[in-house]
Amino acid sequence: MLTVVWAWWAWKQGAYFGTVELPGTVVLCAGTVLLAWVAPLRGRLAASPPVRVALGGLVALGLWSLLSAIWSPAPDVAITDAQRVLTYGLAFGFGICLCNLLGARMSLAIVPIAVAGGAIALATTVTLLTGHDVKSYLE
Repeated sequence: MLTVVWAWWAWKQGAYFGTVELPGTVVLCAGTVLLAWVAPLRGRLAASPPVRVALGGLVALGLWSLLSAIWSPAPDVAITDAQRVLTYGLAFGFGICLCNLLGARMSLAIVPIAVAGGAIALATTVTLLTGHDVKSYLE
């Protein structure tokens, strides 16, 4: 599930536009709820101080972006940016929960991103090698 979301986001312009990001965010939210409901927590979920700062910073930035919609001349852009940043925070928190679940094998939590990156690299290479309009790829 995660591999498909990461690969789709990477293939579709980095999920910059809402029509790509929001369905992936829904899948990520569903996966987070499923993980929290089904997976057992191994002991305390104690993250290191840098991890806490990073997660707290992402959440704070997302909330600040959301709050800035009040005084922004373009509140829809502020809300879109807040959704994007909070999605990054959700993905980061999901990764922390996966690391906690995997315990000593926590390095396996990076596998979905690595597989998605490899698949997109291969697809991009094939597209570049077989494409006819190279100028459109190098905007």
